[in-house]
Amino acid sequence: MSSKATMSRIQGGLLADGINSLLAALFLTPPNTTFSQNNGVIQITACASRAAGFSCAGWLILLGIFVPIGAFFADIPLCVLGGMVTILFCSIMVGGAPRNSAAIRRHSAQLGAILARLADAAPAPLQASRCCRSRRRRAAPT
Repeated sequence: MSSKATMSRIQGGLLADGINSLLAALFLTPPNTTFSQNNGVIQITACASRAAGFSCAGWLILLGIFVPIGAFFADIPLCVLGGMVTILFCSIMVGGAPRNSAAIRRHSAQLGAILARLADAAPAPLQASRCCRSRRRRAAPT
């Protein structure tokens, strides 16, 4: 971590982030920042190709240009998106753990079970959106 090339990359990344935020301020937009979770995604998928990043950017631009396709993805319920994000970040967390640490994986599963229990007992504003609650009510026998 302390090699000269690594420190140069870190310095370049910080400099680029600072210049990017300065340009954003000049154009009266919020500052940009880097997202560290991408490091976990790269570790899990073992794909650090710039071509993959550019192709994802292209797909996002196309989805933003074609309104019906963008509307389809905008209609995904918040509870589904929340579940997808939770799975993504939990798999990044577990993927970053050492391979021989069964205790970390066990505690991650226990924490997930505890959070699921707490979600049912949470006050109404903190519970899942209406779409998920109504589906649970319909599925429960009366």
